[in-house]
Order: sequence, then structure tokens, then C-alpha cells
Amino acid sequence: MRNTLETLGNRVRIEFFGDSYDVVKRFLLATLDADGMWAAFPMFTHEPTRAELVAFESFVGVRVLDPLALPAPRVGYFGAAGNSTRLLLDPDTGVRLDRFGGKASASYVFADEVVDLSHALPGRMTVVFDQSYSRAEPQETQLRRKLVHLSAAGVTGFAYLSHASFLVLSSEPEVLCQARQRLTEAHLPETRLVDGPGL
Repeated sequence: MRNTLETLGNRVRIEFFGDSYDVVKRFLLATLDADGMWAAFPMFTHEPTRAELVAFESFVGVRVLDPLALPAPRVGYFGAAGNSTRLLLDPDTGVRLDRFGGKASASYVFADEVVDLSHALPGRMTVVFDQSYSRAEPQETQLRRKLVHLSAAGVTGFAYLSHASFLVLSSEPEVLCQARQRLTEAHLPETRLVDGPGL
């Protein structure tokens, strides 16, 4: 019988832990809200040890919503977010606008899941690792398309455009305006920020 993590298809690769992507995660979360209690859904490729979870929490600056404690069906996976107002979603690949099934779906967070999480709690800010884009068109164009799609569902956002790109999202635009300002005050170049509708 497959364990919970295999059933969920958690995809973070522990051999890459501590790489430049994790450094960017740490910077973004600390800058967006240094006082926030960030909770995370790291989607591991294997069943992590407690030591690995603690290492991830300590380095990135988050509280892992322990995947071992979650129900196996994907529909219940993000229910552990509870009353967390600051979330990191860390899939292996990124955000897909269209939902699909099968083994490959485990590498993604779907847009409707992000929308549900954003609307579930007033003032929630969600940061999503996103490397789900094609080389057929500019990455910025694809990030804008995702932001427009999410905006149509009542979720405002902006993207950090880099080799490690992230979406920063909320159902309350004022939350994002403050977060965006913190990044520019940290001297992050404006050219790295891609604004969605409403910002």
C-alpha cells in the first residue's frame, strides 16, 4: 500500500535542498512579512525524515504543515492551511491553470486550488513557487497570463521574475500593495516585479 506522500505525489527533491531556489524563498518570505508566521506545503518527492523537515523549516523560515498528517486524497490536502495567514506553496514545477489528472499532476498546484486558498481566509497572502512555463514564449508573458486568470477569480497578484520565479497572491489587494512595497524598499529592482490587474 502506497504511503500518504506517494499518494499525494509530493515533489520537492531533498537533494536540491539549500540551493539558490531555497535562498530566494528565504529572502522573499522574510522581506514580504518578517513578522509573519509562514506555513508551508513543501511537496517532497519522498517521505521526508523529521530531521529533513526541521532543516527545511529552519533554513526557509517556515512551519511545515506536516504532509504525513494530511489525508491522502488531493481534495483534502490543503485543508491543513487552517487559519494560517501566510502560506508558501512549494510544488516541484509550479502553477497550472487547467486541472488534469494522472501522475504528472503531482508536480503542480492548480489555479482553482490557489483561488480557494486565497478566498478561504481574509488577509491571507500566498506565495507560490512557479517554474511551470514553456520556452515557446517569454516567461513574463506566461506569468502575466496566470495573474490575469487569477484576477478574474478575485485573486490579485504579482510575480517575482527570476530563474526562481514566484507568484505572490491575495484576495485583498491592500495586502499585496504593502508586500510589494517591502520588496522595493529592500532595493529589489522593479524590473523583477510583474504586476497583475489591480496593482
